[in-house]
Amino acid sequence: MTLPSNQSKLLILLTVLPALFGCVASEISERARAPEVPAAWPGDVDTSEVQSGWIDRLLDEPLAALVQEALAQNHNLARIAEDIAQAEAMLKSTSAARLPALSANFDAFRRDSERDSGTSVSGGGLAEQTGVLDSFSTSLGVNWELDFLLKLADDAKRATFGYLARQSAYEWAQLGLVSDVASAYFSHREASQLLRLSEKRLDNLAANLEIIESGYRQGINNAVDVYLSRSVLAQQQSQVAEQEAALVTRVIRLQRLLGRVADGDMAPGADLEVLMTPVRVGLPSTLLARRQDVREAWLNLLAADASVAVAHKNRFPRITLAASTSDTAREFDQLLADGSLAWSVTNSLTAPIFNAGRLKATEAVARSRTRAAERAYLERIALAFGEVHEAIARQAALKRRHESYMSSADNARAAADLAFEQYQRGLTAYVTVLESERRAFDAQTTLVRLRAELLRNRVALHRALGGDGQSLNSKQNTEAQ
Repeated sequence: MTLPSNQSKLLILLTVLPALFGCVASEISERARAPEVPAAWPGDVDTSEVQSGWIDRLLDEPLAALVQEALAQNHNLARIAEDIAQAEAMLKSTSAARLPALSANFDAFRRDSERDSGTSVSGGGLAEQTGVLDSFSTSLGVNWELDFLLKLADDAKRATFGYLARQSAYEWAQLGLVSDVASAYFSHREASQLLRLSEKRLDNLAANLEIIESGYRQGINNAVDVYLSRSVLAQQQSQVAEQEAALVTRVIRLQRLLGRVADGDMAPGADLEVLMTPVRVGLPSTLLARRQDVREAWLNLLAADASVAVAHKNRFPRITLAASTSDTAREFDQLLADGSLAWSVTNSLTAPIFNAGRLKATEAVARSRTRAAERAYLERIALAFGEVHEAIARQAALKRRHESYMSSADNARAAADLAFEQYQRGLTAYVTVLESERRAFDAQTTLVRLRAELLRNRVALHRALGGDGQSLNSKQNTEAQ
């Protein structure tokens, strides 16, 4: 059976045009598809598979509660969640464009026939035409763009990649928030412990001043020692006030992360513990699969590449099929009652002819954005490996410094105690006591700060490794149930 000529032409168009214009070369280079990764991590590290549940092992009970509060209340995380909702709505919108669109219409019309018709001459006189005319109409239409070039499919693909990218961004933001809360929590405990050290030293200096003043009244000590002791005591009072202000600053930062109204009021934190257990870092080749921000950058690159295909195919013809049926009646109850429905089926081929280069420029912009997205992806990969390298190297250096200062703090404390005993026996000058006390205090302060840095760096290392986003999501889901 021979097809009519118009159907033959349509069939030829549907066969030839996709072959001519439907294939668009990807803008993603091989460098991005197979990025270079380091052969090994620096130093002596455990390269076995990264353990899940690091949060539960690292965080104590109070911090675990703060983490859950932050995940539920943090305003920035809630804003990023709205980005996911917007991307999901966009995905539904673009996916719906591939399906036929059905529309219905109903009109009711009434007009005054006397005004519309005017007057007419009948039998040599004027005869008025009076009355009201009613008209009712209804129609049903279907419109469907044939996606023979797969342009709509590419647009849906772009929206899908965008949606998945927003999900990865949310997971990365979750991990970032947990890391920030943990770091702020350890900073709060650090400031609390430093304040206690400062207050303890202030008490010791006050007790020393009382002993020195008593000795001065008895003629044992001289006035210089009294003045020196008072001067150091006043300086320490100033340091205590400064440390109190630093503690309030740390509390406010933590409260903001938790989504609370920041008032600087929070119970003091406990002393920092020493955490020296090694971290499993896995192989460098597995990092890209774990890092949510790298996955987000890759999905953004895929979305940009799909946008190139859409922009390219917008320059070529579109085929649209439309069908409609309608009916009109003078009475509402006569609609669709007499079988006099009118119907029509049309197809149209629309092609851009002249647009002053707008579509070509739009495609060029899409290609440029894809190249920029690829650069962003490669930069994110370099950043990911750099962060892990830095955290590993810093962890090793901090451990060595901590071990050294453990010995230094013990020796400095023993020297300070011995110096004061010798001063009371008249064997050494008071300036020696002050210098010994300062060294002991500085060593203890440095030790506290190193422990806080070890904990914060441990958090940074887990975050650089991609953390444990699945554990976060499962924990949230469990609590929601």
